[in-house]
Amino acid sequence: MNGQGDGTKRDWSIILLLILCFSLIPLWLFSRLLWIAIVWGGSFVLLLRYRQRTKQVLLYVFGGKLPQAIALLIILNIALSFVIIHESTYTGDLHWGIEVGDQFSYSVEAVGYDLGYKNCTVLNNSIVVFEITNLPSIPLYCDRAMFIDSIVDARKAGVTFDNGTSLDSECASILTSLFSNSLLPIGDWSYIDGLYYDRARGGLGAPVQDPWYSRLSRDRFHFGAIAISCVGTFGWSAEISLEDGVPIVFHDYPYFWEGITITLTRI
Repeated sequence: MNGQGDGTKRDWSIILLLILCFSLIPLWLFSRLLWIAIVWGGSFVLLLRYRQRTKQVLLYVFGGKLPQAIALLIILNIALSFVIIHESTYTGDLHWGIEVGDQFSYSVEAVGYDLGYKNCTVLNNSIVVFEITNLPSIPLYCDRAMFIDSIVDARKAGVTFDNGTSLDSECASILTSLFSNSLLPIGDWSYIDGLYYDRARGGLGAPVQDPWYSRLSRDRFHFGAIAISCVGTFGWSAEISLEDGVPIVFHDYPYFWEGITITLTRI
């Protein structure tokens, strides 16, 4: 009986060790690819299935120091978890203020010189309608780069003229990218604002090159990515409603000093 009980305790010690070995991975499941969760789950199931063999291997590696190994893994787990949480902030208060299928109309101003790049002057004085087609899941833990990859860069809408006709494919791609980049979740604007500088940093010889910026004001959220170079200032910017996360106005700046500037204003 005692031997059997001792073996059962040892089995549970091995299971605990295996859980600790993989416990860091679930912290990333909210923001990483699905295949990571599949690999983790499959590995864990296999290790449980062959736990007797796993027990023999672990005992061979650790010998009589299995409790010390478990204690060491607990310490490492706690320490590394603090590092991960420091780099990835909790985003549980963020949520989408709109739904798939919602539509938003904008007037378009496209002015400047056609240099063969972003030739969308045909859109000037037109009205376009964006329809929400996708709202990506918001990671439970997120850092500044992950926020860009998971939320900002995700394509969220399609666009047509207000009469239902299609835009030129190049112009449609530009406008949907601008709108999607400017469409943000609501619920904790201070959190998003804390991820980025108040203004874009960069330029020739600048010590910090970071085009992303954000700034929270009384009635709107300013957000964008502006790159400064010797040939001009290019990128995009948006002023976003605090109520629903939909851009009030957004701009696309040309690559060259003389190019086409596109401005869309919500109506």
